Amino acid sequence: MTLLCLFGLLVAMIFWGRTPLVLVEKAIAPLENPAVDPRQARVGLFLLIASACGLVIVIANSQVKQQWPGWDLVLTWVAYMLGWALRAIPLNSIWEYWKKDGEYLVSLLLMHLSVIAVLSAYYDTTQVFYFTLVLLVLAAINLRRFWQRVPVIFWLVTLILVFYTININAWSNSVIGDDYNFHELAWQFAERMSFLQVGELLFKASGAHGTHPFFSSFVQSISIKFLGHDSFGWRFSSLYLCALGVGLFYYFCKTFLSERASLLAAFLLAVSHYVMSFGKIGYNNLQALFALSLALAVAAWTLRSKTPLAFAVLGSVFAFCFYLYPASLYVIPIPVLLLLLYYPPITRKAAGHWLVMIAVWVAMVYPLMMQDSYWRTKVDGTIFNRPDLVQSFDVVARHFAQNLFYSFFSYLYIIESHYVAVSHVDPLTAIFVSIGFFVLLYQFRRQRFAVFTALGFVFYLFVVGSSHDRDAPPNTRMFLMLPWFSLFGAWGILWVEGKARKIGSLQIDSKDILVPLILVAIAGANLYQAYHISYVRYSGFQSPETLFLRVTKSVYDVEPHVTKNYVVIVGDLWGITGLVEFQNVYPYLAWFHISQITITEPVLPETSLPLLAERNTLVMLSPWLDPAWQETLGTTLEALGKRHCNVITPAGDFRFSLYHAPELPQACPAP
Repeated sequence: MTLLCLFGLLVAMIFWGRTPLVLVEKAIAPLENPAVDPRQARVGLFLLIASACGLVIVIANSQVKQQWPGWDLVLTWVAYMLGWALRAIPLNSIWEYWKKDGEYLVSLLLMHLSVIAVLSAYYDTTQVFYFTLVLLVLAAINLRRFWQRVPVIFWLVTLILVFYTININAWSNSVIGDDYNFHELAWQFAERMSFLQVGELLFKASGAHGTHPFFSSFVQSISIKFLGHDSFGWRFSSLYLCALGVGLFYYFCKTFLSERASLLAAFLLAVSHYVMSFGKIGYNNLQALFALSLALAVAAWTLRSKTPLAFAVLGSVFAFCFYLYPASLYVIPIPVLLLLLYYPPITRKAAGHWLVMIAVWVAMVYPLMMQDSYWRTKVDGTIFNRPDLVQSFDVVARHFAQNLFYSFFSYLYIIESHYVAVSHVDPLTAIFVSIGFFVLLYQFRRQRFAVFTALGFVFYLFVVGSSHDRDAPPNTRMFLMLPWFSLFGAWGILWVEGKARKIGSLQIDSKDILVPLILVAIAGANLYQAYHISYVRYSGFQSPETLFLRVTKSVYDVEPHVTKNYVVIVGDLWGITGLVEFQNVYPYLAWFHISQITITEPVLPETSLPLLAERNTLVMLSPWLDPAWQETLGTTLEALGKRHCNVITPAGDFRFSLYHAPELPQACPAP
């Protein structure tokens, strides 16, 4: 049925105007490259030579000592980049720019940081929320004098953080199963390591779960360093990178498309329910989405400036991808494809620029060349991880055919997991994505940007959506398709707007009314899909650990800052390790003393009875205890004055038995 509808849409577009002009590629506006003072250029050349010598020393030292480079390689990279910067940017122009726009830029930064401060205080247990509101008002007043200059994309990037952080501390999103190792490593980087210790791990491969580079945890540690190691400070890292990625994606689009089309694409990427839902997990996965936006933006800047500095930055971004979530490696071919289409290395100058890019790329990836474990673990998650999938051509063909189909239509339907529900885009955007896809087909042979978009999309259908070892495209990396869907959706909206203007009976200015109404509806649909549908779809999958948080938060809200005891009675299975780990992430749990009583028979130790009888003691029976034991223990606890509660999921599924004082009915929340 879906295929028939899409075919019907294509036929309708053919007979309803043969030349949709919504995908209009504009000429790339070159950046001015001012002349640099010869003395400054010589200093830059000296730094380039010094960095080359420094790299030789770093490599020799690492080979002799058989250890990975650290801050010494970072210092070498800084000298190299500074050398190219001095040969490209006159120092006096920086000073002139600062005198002209410095106050404006500082005002923007203060406004942006004030919004982050308000969000951090709101989701924290500290008492500084109203103080941060005052700071926000003062920042807004200060920015008011530059109001006319503030670009729309600034407001989008800043305010989308409000959408992203809704329910960031919610019990329902508290644990997915394998995410707390990321928190532990990031916390160590932020608060438990010295400067030298951090340097020793920067380029080491075997980080979280032994497969993620340590540098990816270092990136997560930045938000923990400034915002705390609680749930907000940890989970905010990926969400903030996604917000920054929206701005970078806008810059990339604006290089080739109109500002209006670029804003529409950025908006659709910004309000994605996929990011809102998946971003609540403390993974490092969404670093790959940021890396894609960053690489595209830097590639666009490279095409505009065509300087060695820009190519050196792009090569650094390529190396950066090697140290993030492994799917970031899929990012690199996309900007390379863009360069091949617009600036291929067929002239001496272009070839020299490409060599600069490759040189810094290889130099910064050098530490990984010494670590076999990095390359071995990249097989995980690919089709080669399952020998049964590569046993014959028929099996491989069937696997790719099935996953290509699922990947292409993932904007309409997905196999749900990781809090992502229904589809990768909302139903309303899906309509415009379908239209935009056919708009792209119309323009494919006319414009290079259309060729780039189509080839990039098809490439990702294969490597992101089909080269894995799962039966269906995994939601842990399919977010890399979102920029393409956003572009298609923007073109679809512009096509509909163009047709609406031709309807004589429609007496509205579509630019002022129709498109804003569509965008408001899309934002609402994404919020509903992220914060209602996702909650409902996953309400039956909540674990005893997540429901533990629901119980304790309910009790804390009624009696804050009152010490409680949470005793778990266990047998030879399960334990409180995971519950205690929650105390590192949720500050209110500092008011709960969590302990366990291990039993070998359905009898409570006499020494534990006074503690269990206390009013402020909550008693949880391990769900893996024998049901007959649970019944016997329940009788004993009720004799101590406790009230029994069946803790269930919002869908009504039983998870464990809890016993609490009658004065604390909030310990037994309703479904």
